Amino acid sequence: MQSAIFLLAVPTSFASCALERVSGRVLGTGHIAEPAASSADDCCAACAAQSKCAAFTYATDTKTCYLKDNAKDGGA
Repeated sequence: MQSAIFLLAVPTSFASCALERVSGRVLGTGHIAEPAASSADDCCAACAAQSKCAAFTYATDTKTCYLKDNAKDGGA
């Protein structure tokens, strides 16, 4: 089983965002970017910096950050 932390980000006008940590769920269906990120906090900051980012997923096993254009619950 793939190990990952899935996060929902609510971007603000600041360089940070509020997080709701959601385990075992993929939030957001529209991939808009995969910026370099070494942590969920880095991924969160990347989302906050993008006006079109509504949510993100940070996969801890691959250290991949996926910025999303919506926060639709994609399931497990």
